[in-house]
Amino acid sequence: MKVVGLFVSLLAASRPRKKVKTGKQIRREGDALTLHSKRLDWAIRTDGVVLIDLENVRGKSNFELTHRELLKRTALWAKTQNLEDRVSMIVDHGTLHEAYYLPDGGLSMVFAGPRMKADDVLARDAAFFERNTLVVTADNELMSRIRNTVQKSEADIAVQFIQPIKFITDLENLNNRFERQQRKLEGEKEGNDGDSLTNVVDQDPDETIEEEALEAKKNEIFEQIDDEVKIRASMYQTETQMREKKNMNTPKKRRKLERRARQLCERLALKGGQSIDHLTTLNGVTAYDRKFQDEVLSQWEELRRCATRREMTGDRILLAENFRRQIEKISNESGNEDKKNEDESHS
Repeated sequence: MKVVGLFVSLLAASRPRKKVKTGKQIRREGDALTLHSKRLDWAIRTDGVVLIDLENVRGKSNFELTHRELLKRTALWAKTQNLEDRVSMIVDHGTLHEAYYLPDGGLSMVFAGPRMKADDVLARDAAFFERNTLVVTADNELMSRIRNTVQKSEADIAVQFIQPIKFITDLENLNNRFERQQRKLEGEKEGNDGDSLTNVVDQDPDETIEEEALEAKKNEIFEQIDDEVKIRASMYQTETQMREKKNMNTPKKRRKLERRARQLCERLALKGGQSIDHLTTLNGVTAYDRKFQDEVLSQWEELRRCATRREMTGDRILLAENFRRQIEKISNESGNEDKKNEDESHS
């Protein structure tokens, strides 16, 4: 009987047990949610502004949230929270250091450009509005820099921070609720225009030689980009290691890293240069080249959605520039519409 009892005990112990949260963990999570809500209410109540470290938020979603999806959800969130015209999203990269206002979304987009990081923009401009500021980021170093900026400001303002994970949860819940309402309004209709055969554009089977050559050129560029992104990621990792004192103090490690850096530079040169830079540059670009750039950038975004490789810095440079061009187009169209309405009112 003792042997049987021992066997039963061992079998029970080997079964995976469901993790039960302790009272302390539950209280801690509850406190975090309360703090999140209180800080958000504080920003709304005091007419504060909200600054969002966009890439930091995307990173906390494992980069599953695209720029456009995050923009759409944030615009909906801003309207729901009565924060229209008080939200700015700061984006890493982009060919230009530029800001765009989107009246339909009730928010603004700021691109850091090629010579700054989003962190630098946030740390520099946190007190620009001279109003209380709520920043969405999990970057502790950035938080410290922003606090210093606000403390040095002559305005009587304060800054608070909320975690991207909780912000993403808010966006997810709101988006799900909105989509349920949309389905209800549409009467649960399925397979309407999206799946209609009438919307399928008939392709001409006789593609021209020019179109085939263009498609081949794009495919070649996609391969070059993918290789370049991987090489750049390795170069960045090597440069980071070379900045660490423990690696450079040892002659053997130093020589190894220097040799690896040279090899990576040679590999990049053999691949035909800087494909990423050619696709994002605006200087000396003809209208035809610009159209080609736009098509490649747009298709690269589509390829990234079904890619198995994790998103790297090179990918983000291309995705951010594609997003910037889309925002620029929307902003220009909105500005032209406003000007047209203004002219009509004066006439």
